[in-house]
Amino acid sequence: MKLKEIIKDDFDRIMYSLKKNDFPLKRGKNIFYLNIPEYGNMGDQAIVLSTLYYIKENFPQYNIVNIHLNDIYRMIDFLKKNCTEKDLIFLPGGGNVGSLYWKEEKARRIVIKNLKKCRIISMPQSVFFSTDKKGLKELKKSKKIYNSNKKLVFFAREKYSYEFIKKNFNCKVVLVPDIVFLLGKYFNSGISKGDEKITVCLRADRETDLGISGRAILLHDLEKVFKEKLFLFDTTVNREIPDLTRELEIRSFLREVSRARLFITDRLHGMIFAAITQTPCIVMKSLDTKIIGSYEWIKSLNYIKLLKDDDINSVLSAYRELSNIEQLDNFRESFNFDEYEKIKDEINK
Repeated sequence: MKLKEIIKDDFDRIMYSLKKNDFPLKRGKNIFYLNIPEYGNMGDQAIVLSTLYYIKENFPQYNIVNIHLNDIYRMIDFLKKNCTEKDLIFLPGGGNVGSLYWKEEKARRIVIKNLKKCRIISMPQSVFFSTDKKGLKELKKSKKIYNSNKKLVFFAREKYSYEFIKKNFNCKVVLVPDIVFLLGKYFNSGISKGDEKITVCLRADRETDLGISGRAILLHDLEKVFKEKLFLFDTTVNREIPDLTRELEIRSFLREVSRARLFITDRLHGMIFAAITQTPCIVMKSLDTKIIGSYEWIKSLNYIKLLKDDDINSVLSAYRELSNIEQLDNFRESFNFDEYEKIKDEINK
């Protein structure tokens, strides 16, 4: 039997158990981690892995119940019936609050609208609502739903989103780093850079600030400079990531990033993966403010350079700077992991 069939078979058995009220719930001791993505975005999968690490380390007394994004609609009635005020609900962090990712925003609204007995913890997020007619309309809908739940707690991963949430939503909001930085505690950093390759990881979706033509021009210019050393890479794969292999895939992904002599990216988690593995990295802006805002947490690291301009001359200037570094900063010693205590402290209030 194929892995996908095994997982589907397991889910069918779980659904049968739910109907028979035989699901492994512990009254007052459950954390429901909802809307977990299965798609192949390694940044989002790293968020899930980091959050599970955090929950297990800080809330060992709780039973964890994981429910995927694609299953939330058929599970919402069960959750509404069975969640108690002593349970906790976790929603994934990331950059999908707003009008850019409708599927995720709609699923979040379903949870916040229907589950009001227990506290809902939205892990570190970035927010982006476009300022056109559609974006303003969706913001109005989200405000109405979010503001109806008095037990919603938002964690924002950068100051821009923190200020936006504070202004628009009547919920508790706390500023903490993207949860994926936490992986730096669990994964070996500073892996030997055996390759000479220059790895380029650029967006080709709605969040790119370069645009399709700008991306093509930059890649062409980089190829002329670095030639055969240039290696194209992405933080997304065209397949689902099963729960069973998530950790293995993230570890393999981090090893791949660590092999590069230089990592060039406009993906937030590309920057974070480079920071964790102590890989010299040149970062370019994305459409929204999440990279600029998240860079604030690691701006002291001497091997991460955020560009003001996305052109070949700026890239080469940053490359020369990074090439002259004699000793890379140590991520574990430089990053303030105590920032994550804010999450536990807020939940335990």
